[in-house]
Amino acid sequence: MNVSDPTAMVRESYDRLGSRFGDARSPTKGLDLVGRAIDGLALGSKVLDVGCGPGVPIMRFLVEQGLAVTGIDVSAQQLRIAAEQVPEADLCVGDICEADIADDTYDAIVAWDSVFHIPREKHGALFDRFARWLRPGGRLLVTGGGSAGEFTDVMLGETFFYSGFDPERVTQLLVVAGFAVVEQVADGRSGRGHVVFIAERRGPA
Repeated sequence: MNVSDPTAMVRESYDRLGSRFGDARSPTKGLDLVGRAIDGLALGSKVLDVGCGPGVPIMRFLVEQGLAVTGIDVSAQQLRIAAEQVPEADLCVGDICEADIADDTYDAIVAWDSVFHIPREKHGALFDRFARWLRPGGRLLVTGGGSAGEFTDVMLGETFFYSGFDPERVTQLLVVAGFAVVEQVADGRSGRGHVVFIAERRGPA
């Protein structure tokens, strides 16, 4: 499919949604899996929330676990809401594919329902970046769809771009990037379903 600027589409749609997006979200969905991804992290460990949106429920949950959280999102409007909902977090507006982050900065990265808004030809390079930003042994949680494809769909009256590979290819890309996949959980039906990956950055051989 041909979407001239997927990032702009996603940014503008989330900006227009404003508080409707956070209001429509389940206050608990995904928190059990996020909890498994961060299990064992010490208090004050650094976590990056990729596509943090309005900050709830995931970024709020991370802060409540005593973690030092940074959130990044393409939508300035969603970050304005996040600043009110989770004032303890550091927030940055920007495209994660262009973010300048030092190697070995984070103990965990959570990318819940954000990577699939990015063209899939960029996913391998993005996983490489995630691996560099994590310390050895650091955890990554990332979600994807149940099958390969690119499409647009409507959520709460706004149109969004989606792109992804099938779960087998996602696993391959994670392994190539330097991760060991710890857990893969299917959430929803096949096709445009929802799959959660929890992976760990491998250390030096």
